[in-house]
Amino acid sequence: MNREPTTTGLDPSQDLWHVDPIINLPLQLIRPDPQPTRRACDPQALEELAQSMAMVGQLQPIGVRRDGAGWRVVYGERRWRAAQLLNWPVLQARVLQLQGAAERVVQACENLHREALSLSEQAGMVLRLVEVGMPVEAVARALGRHTAWVQAMLAIVRDPVAQALIDAGRLDSAQAWTQFMALPTAARKALLDTGQMITVLRCVREEATVREREREQETKRKREPATRRKAGGA
Repeated sequence: MNREPTTTGLDPSQDLWHVDPIINLPLQLIRPDPQPTRRACDPQALEELAQSMAMVGQLQPIGVRRDGAGWRVVYGERRWRAAQLLNWPVLQARVLQLQGAAERVVQACENLHREALSLSEQAGMVLRLVEVGMPVEAVARALGRHTAWVQAMLAIVRDPVAQALIDAGRLDSAQAWTQFMALPTAARKALLDTGQMITVLRCVREEATVREREREQETKRKREPATRRKAGGA
């Protein structure tokens, strides 16, 4: 039975959409999302998906919504593109009637838990949810993540250094970025200068090194007055 959507469009604890039955849609009537979560589609991975679909068929419907006289992909764009490679005439689709932030919530949940999104794609996905008016706490609940993870993703997408590290393939995770930013400036520079991947483990090791240096300096400072007193009494 269809459910009436709410009017808030922001609270993932409520119904944000209702779902029509699965239908067969002609491929030529389906259009991709102009702002997809995934920035690029690996041709080899797409070919492998097409081969799998050729063998076992379409196991999961894509999600679509009305777009003028046609339909627009909400989730499942890779399945749609794979069907194009196979020259399938139709594709199974679940029709979603969405409002407010619901479309971005559905896309985020589907892509985050089904697709191997890059760190940059995950961060961009979180930013889009916030930009349509969802509070950080609501985004965290909708995606099944901690608020700290959402905040780290927002920090990543807004920081040019983080983006440069991602583009260079040197940032391992959101947690690694949080650990990295907690380091003193000199320690962050030292890690950047290594040219290595920024990981949680490397950040923890660098923090331990910093703490050891601080202890050595403190011990040295404590010894200096005693050394001066001995020199003065000689």
